[in-house]
Amino acid sequence: MKNIFTDHPNSVGETYFQHMKFASHFGFNMLIGGLACLLHAVFPFLFVKTGSNVLLKMTHHFVERMPRIEGRVINLSRAIEQKMADTQVSLPAE
Repeated sequence: MKNIFTDHPNSVGETYFQHMKFASHFGFNMLIGGLACLLHAVFPFLFVKTGSNVLLKMTHHFVERMPRIEGRVINLSRAIEQKMADTQVSLPAE
């Protein structure tokens, strides 16, 4: 029998509660980042990089936990690579 509460969590290799924890944490970070962006819109001297830092951290965490790389992530990677090529930006040496 199909269970609408566990189908998606199982598809990403998680239990219902593991998924609840991740999704709640992800949603909270979205709220914090969004609030920082809204405050930055009115007061541009506040939270100058907070929204983008939250977004980048969340994106990194999201991609790291994916069971397989999705097409939308590949498209994003290609767009970043193209932007880097267009602006002649190179990655720092590690």
